[in-house]
Amino acid sequence: MDFEWYFSDFSRASSAAIMALIFVGLVLRRNRKLHPPIMLGCFGLDVALLLHIEFSRDAIETSFDKISPLLGVHIILALIMLAGYGFLTQTGFKILKTEDPATAAGLRKRHGIGAGIFVLTRIAVMVTAVMVALEVNA
Repeated sequence: MDFEWYFSDFSRASSAAIMALIFVGLVLRRNRKLHPPIMLGCFGLDVALLLHIEFSRDAIETSFDKISPLLGVHIILALIMLAGYGFLTQTGFKILKTEDPATAAGLRKRHGIGAGIFVLTRIAVMVTAVMVALEVNA
């Protein structure tokens, strides 16, 4: 299957690049100097991409005019993803600030579980974006 059409769109190509950067951040998760700025950068880029999609396509208005079940799933997953960014940012900053090893260990466990859920949700957002694009272009 040829995915040139996928990467020819700025939004989809940007989403794939952000996902690659998220994986770089995951690989560097034990590096306290690099992991936080990379992941915060991914959050900022994802929010910027969301704003780009909304302002360039009137995505929200268009979505509610003719919402398909698949698009509804995509929107819900995207909202869960954004909530995940908030949760991970909050727990990440708490981990960086805490002095107590026991507290940090508990926070790291919650942060890790949240990160796993977040990554699966982010991948699901990308997959449903492709499916929505195929549905619209069919």
